[in-house]
Amino acid sequence: SLAPSRVRDLVTDTSLTSNFAADYSTVVSRSIGAAATINTAFTQASVTSVATAPAYTNPLTQRVETNTLALQLQTVAKMVAASETLGVKRQVFFVSLGGWDTHDFQNTTQPNLLAKVAQALSYFDGALANVGGIDRRAQVTTFTASDFSRTITTNGDGTDHAWGGHHFIM
Repeated sequence: SLAPSRVRDLVTDTSLTSNFAADYSTVVSRSIGAAATINTAFTQASVTSVATAPAYTNPLTQRVETNTLALQLQTVAKMVAASETLGVKRQVFFVSLGGWDTHDFQNTTQPNLLAKVAQALSYFDGALANVGGIDRRAQVTTFTASDFSRTITTNGDGTDHAWGGHHFIM
């Protein structure tokens, strides 16, 4: 089918008279090119050797769930493994895990969230320990960041927002 290539031709056409459309096409073209470069780099042996994130089991329900944080960190580990192929020396990645605004569901939600963080960081540490036979842990700093925390005491509807909290640096 010609449809995918025709769509790509339409969204990457920079000869349009509208400045907005031309700028948009330039950005899309750059994004398509970057994706192709990364996809090629991800076929290198050092990248394909990155361990797959393990299955995750919710500690409260004992059900297997997707740990999106571990999957994001798997991609980061692949980017670290591909850094030489991509010709980059310093990279910054943002990953996220939502669901922390728990209020009165803190006791039933937070254990699973913390277990996901623990499993994801443990996986990431192990993946970085052997990137194509090289231990990259000393070259990577991983840390958490958040714009709020929780009070220890209840406000009648669980715990309330607070001004600071604990963070992890690995």
